[in-house]
Amino acid sequence: LSKTDMNFEVVNNSSKACGPLYQWSGSLIKYALILRNIKPLRDEVAALVVKSEELEVGRQEAVKNVMELENMIKQFKSDYAIAIRDTEMIRTEMEVVTKRVARASSLLASLEEEKVRWAATSQSFDDQMATLIGDNLIAAG
Repeated sequence: LSKTDMNFEVVNNSSKACGPLYQWSGSLIKYALILRNIKPLRDEVAALVVKSEELEVGRQEAVKNVMELENMIKQFKSDYAIAIRDTEMIRTEMEVVTKRVARASSLLASLEEEKVRWAATSQSFDDQMATLIGDNLIAAG
């Protein structure tokens, strides 16, 4: 086949049966050469398909992980917002309680002063009661 002086016309002129046979054998040889050149390419395509499937599985896992992480982030943001709201409520309640404690302390101080005044008045009353009979005798007398 590699000889330049040998071709289909030369072989077909020498024998009508050999011409098509020569053409058929040439086609088989070309097919074998192409098949031999394609084999590594087919093997490479098969390896790339396997690798592509592995990468697709990895991509799907990564997408799943990203979705889980996004859901966790949403949950954390929600929990954080609730915690901030609760903190503000506690801070507001603490201010109210602080004001109440200040008023209660002021009331207790006022009541302590009132207790001292009542104790003095009670003592004065007891003293007046002790001298009541004598005072009446002096006043009557």
